[in-house]
Amino acid sequence: MQRMRLFDLAFFSVLAWLSEWLASYLTRTMGVGFSVSFTLALTVIAMIRWGPIGCIVGVIGGVGAFVSAGGEDYLTLIYYAGANVFLALPTLVYSARDTDWITERPGRLALAVLACYLSLCVGKWLALIVLYRDWDGGVDYFFAELIPLVFNLLLCLLLRSRDGLICNMRLEEDDENGQT
Repeated sequence: MQRMRLFDLAFFSVLAWLSEWLASYLTRTMGVGFSVSFTLALTVIAMIRWGPIGCIVGVIGGVGAFVSAGGEDYLTLIYYAGANVFLALPTLVYSARDTDWITERPGRLALAVLACYLSLCVGKWLALIVLYRDWDGGVDYFFAELIPLVFNLLLCLLLRSRDGLICNMRLEEDDENGQT
């Protein structure tokens, strides 16, 4: 099960990195008014599957945005990747071991995605304050990411219908180890 977790997190991380890189690239080169990255959805799915460690997907996704944005200093890296650690906060609160209750109903999954989004906004806002003394940037980030939030929410709700995709893999791990 360890190998499966490693593969799963690596796969989701690569997808998140590519999603962030592509969104940033398209925004920068094509002058698109907004971009949609699916890192939030991928991270929420990874955290439902594996718990708070799934936030690594969001952190690696942030590195993709950092690279695409031409980031050259550690402050930019902390903003793009480090602040994404805040994605784990809701999972630390609501996820003891069994997260299947989240996907049982669409409203619960929507609340989980929204909670992760709000945590991400807080992380970005704190990073902007600490790194750049930008007190208004958190509000700007919140509103700039509302359209991508809707797309990420819809993606999670659509994928919810696929059995075995958004489920708690840690329970499988416990079964394999003989724990209940």
